[in-house]
Amino acid sequence: MLNWISDNAPGQSRKNGRPLGVIVRAKALEMIEEHIKQIAKYTALWIQQQHDKYLPNCVSLPNNVRAYLTPYFEPEILLEAKFVFVDIIKNPSFYNLLANLPISFNPIDFRLMDGITFNNVILLNRSKQNSPFLKSLIFHELVHFVQYKLLGITLFANQYISGFFENGLNYPRIPLELIAYRLQNQFETSKSPFSVSAEVRNFLGI
Repeated sequence: MLNWISDNAPGQSRKNGRPLGVIVRAKALEMIEEHIKQIAKYTALWIQQQHDKYLPNCVSLPNNVRAYLTPYFEPEILLEAKFVFVDIIKNPSFYNLLANLPISFNPIDFRLMDGITFNNVILLNRSKQNSPFLKSLIFHELVHFVQYKLLGITLFANQYISGFFENGLNYPRIPLELIAYRLQNQFETSKSPFSVSAEVRNFLGI
């Protein structure tokens, strides 16, 4: 595991005028960043694999759901989005590789999720099939589809994983999740329609 050294440690050695602790920490951060990039690559590949796996079993959003969500999403988003109910959302197979990394952390447990989006493919936990909050759940996942449309799979994965590490490994604080939950809350509490794409573009600075 990485060993952090304080910049101001008494009697700390120096190299080229810089505290050795600063050099060690910089190298450690560089190594961590490289591993985060690798995890993001694994994630992007997983997203594409899951999309391709579930797409043949997916169906289009029901007409009544599309009509209900029309004030918030462009027609092409609602037409391109596909979904399927599953018994459980499985964790990525690459999680087995994380134990070999020199950084220790608890990855997101997707098995606890009610839904997940792989580009335009939405997986919904079957336990939510008759839930009164189903439309709200679909709304949340469609926000992620908009993010995919704007960023693409690779950049989406990069921002999702870097956001996870940069925000204390706190899932709700991942920026891409943060905007999805904020807009979901706005959808649930406000009667005024709004453009999800415009809100996401503004949040991403696009």
